[in-house]
Amino acid sequence: MGRGERHRRPAGGALGAFVRLVDKPDDKIVAFAREWGALGICAHGRPAVHAGCRPLSTDQRTWERYDEQSAWARRHVSSERHQRVFGGPFWEPIAAWRCYARGFQAILNIMADLSLEIGNRPSSTDWRDAHTWRKVDGWEALADPATWETPAEWADLKHPAFNPDADARGRTLAWLVSEHWSAAGVRPALTWGDEGPRPTVALDGLATRGRGAAMLDGPSLFGVLTCQLAAAVTAAEGVARCRWCHKAFPRELGRGRGRPIEFCSEKCKHEREKARKSESERRRYRERKTIGATDRRPPADGNSDGNR
Repeated sequence: MGRGERHRRPAGGALGAFVRLVDKPDDKIVAFAREWGALGICAHGRPAVHAGCRPLSTDQRTWERYDEQSAWARRHVSSERHQRVFGGPFWEPIAAWRCYARGFQAILNIMADLSLEIGNRPSSTDWRDAHTWRKVDGWEALADPATWETPAEWADLKHPAFNPDADARGRTLAWLVSEHWSAAGVRPALTWGDEGPRPTVALDGLATRGRGAAMLDGPSLFGVLTCQLAAAVTAAEGVARCRWCHKAFPRELGRGRGRPIEFCSEKCKHEREKARKSESERRRYRERKTIGATDRRPPADGNSDGNR
């Protein structure tokens, strides 16, 4: 997936849409990136804002010939400012998007289990999927979808990291979110606006590029996703299970009504309503059949015409 520069600033609701990309086709992921921005995957398989790395560029497309690399760069011409900040157009594996979407979904699933009063034990699969770090060996490995397959990376579900005891589950979850936050380059900063005479504390999305720090067009997408993830897992009722697909999702209050949303998407809500309507129709059909059978039942004395 090749990217120029971000079209608009990410806003609220990005996390809920992002975690649903796990099962989406490639074109849906590309459409999401065009709307919300890129993750900026670097040579380490991490968001490029970590450790001053740059996103993957033309030079890392080592499986292509030089003329193919040049043709790709010409097809993805970027603005002068983007050239200055990133050094040209960049690309990132679509499989990496699914890996991170699956990892964020796993963290929401774990938080939903830990929030239940009955104290559900999060599954080993969720703990494993929440670990998105990869040991990447060469540029070709980044473009290989197998590199981003979590079961292939960690096949042993019995590993202690995927089976923390009851006392360590909360700390492990907090560590996972903190690591994402650190990798996203999000940190507090003082701002002085025009509204009042005092400074305020805000989360800054500066991305270190080489010697200096270049401000992107708004916070990086990965930083926004991580902040929304942290907000969801720390809120009193920030994570819920969808009543239809049973996946965890960041809960938000219904607009103007103060009622919590019960479905992770409009599609799940529609499917639930359709299922309820079908079940209601089947129930009415069974009731009509029962009433009809009762009306046709002969009297107890066996005299079907009612004459004595």
